Amino acid sequence: MNKFLWKIEDTCIDYTPVTVIRNAITKQQCVKIVEQLHEYVDSEHDLESKKFNEDNNPGCWRGFPTLAPDDAPGLSVENKDLVRKTIEEAGKHYLKSWPQAEKLSFTTWQADMFSEEFNVQIWFNINQKGAANMIHNHHGALFSGVFYFQAEGTGALRLYPENFLTGNTHPCWPYKGTMNHQPQDGDIVLFPAHLNHDIPANPIDIPRVNCAFNVALAPKHNTP
Repeated sequence: MNKFLWKIEDTCIDYTPVTVIRNAITKQQCVKIVEQLHEYVDSEHDLESKKFNEDNNPGCWRGFPTLAPDDAPGLSVENKDLVRKTIEEAGKHYLKSWPQAEKLSFTTWQADMFSEEFNVQIWFNINQKGAANMIHNHHGALFSGVFYFQAEGTGALRLYPENFLTGNTHPCWPYKGTMNHQPQDGDIVLFPAHLNHDIPANPIDIPRVNCAFNVALAPKHNTP
């Protein structure tokens, strides 16, 4: 067989891009954010989160300190900006890392309605010992992620592609496996919003402190 006569075109339409960024911020910055977050939890400005927490995973506090007034106890203006800008920069890198499929027909006409600007939704989590997060996804966003501030030894982030959960692909299919990420303070992990994930119960006395986020693209503004 004369292989030089072959005409080959390879492409890819089924992959799950995940990016892990180590040391996105310094350990000292992580410590300060954790301290300020506990100040917020103990303040009256956390009242809006109480019902939200009752309806979610037991032992896991959740709240929105980046939305609190700048003079409220909790995250400083500098740390609010630090968290948001770090997420935005990580998101830009994440988008650029996606392999391009040259032969993929992109038929989602709604994409023309969106700009390249990010809409970022951020919420913070504190998981005490024994607190876990059940399997879920963030369907509807472009991509999601976790930013860790106090997490070493508190349990892995576990990611599950749909074809793994349903068992509808051959076990040797290269995109069938799962991923476990053992976090370090300062890590950011980014993944597709539709990707299922969970976190096991925190096995140690030190709380797991992080923020999770969803990123969407801002709609274009119609001009006359």
